[in-house]
Amino acid sequence: ENIYKFADEKLPVTLALSLHNTDNKNRSELMPINRKYSIEEALAACKYYTEQTNTSLTVEYTLIKGVNDLEKNAQELRRLLQGINSHINLIPLNPIDEYRKDRPDNREIEHFRKKLEDMRLNVTIRRELGADINASCGQLRRNYKESNSDKIHSPEQ
Repeated sequence: ENIYKFADEKLPVTLALSLHNTDNKNRSELMPINRKYSIEEALAACKYYTEQTNTSLTVEYTLIKGVNDLEKNAQELRRLLQGINSHINLIPLNPIDEYRKDRPDNREIEHFRKKLEDMRLNVTIRRELGADINASCGQLRRNYKESNSDKIHSPEQ
């Protein structure tokens, strides 16, 4: 409901939706908010937003090997984004200890991008920075938690 309200402000701001999967069951495992707002509900609000603001939607899509990088996911992305002015930002997974899934290799990432482009979807692969020093998305949070886990905060501090 807040996307609809924001759309009515008519501000020309690019909206980004963290999608990360193409079916509600699997997306709910990655993003519990999906239990409240399904993919279809979120995309309907995003479509309204892009129409009201004359902007495009950025779809954030983290590629996880064998989870959301399959042919069926590419086909579903095409179906879900039909009629929405959108750009897909493919983000290769940055592995962390708490999430034991693999990232696709570079060949698989390029293959998925090409599938989407062949379906006339606008897509880029996010440039990766910081993975070599554990400073990519998810890695900094983990490092911060680890370095502060032994600190005890009392009301006096």
